[in-house]
Amino acid sequence: MSFKTMTTPKYRRITIHGHSGSGKSRLAHIIGARLNLSVIELDALYHVNNWHDTPLDEFRAKIERITKSSPNGWVSAGNYFRVKDLLMDQADVVVWLRLPFHIVYWRLLWRTIRDLFTKKPIDMGRQRFD
Repeated sequence: MSFKTMTTPKYRRITIHGHSGSGKSRLAHIIGARLNLSVIELDALYHVNNWHDTPLDEFRAKIERITKSSPNGWVSAGNYFRVKDLLMDQADVVVWLRLPFHIVYWRLLWRTIRDLFTKKPIDMGRQRFD
C-alpha cells in the first residue's frame, strides 16, 4: 500500500515523540499534509517571544483550543509530558522516533551551521540570541 493523500484517514489523532533532531516536526508536517490534519508543533506553542516559556495553564489551553478546533484530526510533534493527557492519552497512534546517535548528531550539527550562516529564524519565527 502506498502512502498517498487520503480523504478520510483511519487515524485522526497522531502524536510524534523523539530526541531533538530526530525529525519529529518534519514528519508531522508530511503526515499532516498527506492526511489533511492540523499540525501542532509543541515547541512553537511553548516557547514564545524570544524563547520565554508559556505558563503551563496557557500552554494546555492553547493545545485544547487547537485539538477541539481540528475536526479532521491532528498530528502533534514534541516531548511535553506535562500535556500527556491532552495528546498522548487521546492519540489513535503514538510514534516514537529512535534514531542512532550519529544520525541525530549530524542533523543537529548541520542545522546549527546552516542557521548560523543563513540567519534563518529558528523554529516558527523565533529568532536566535545574538
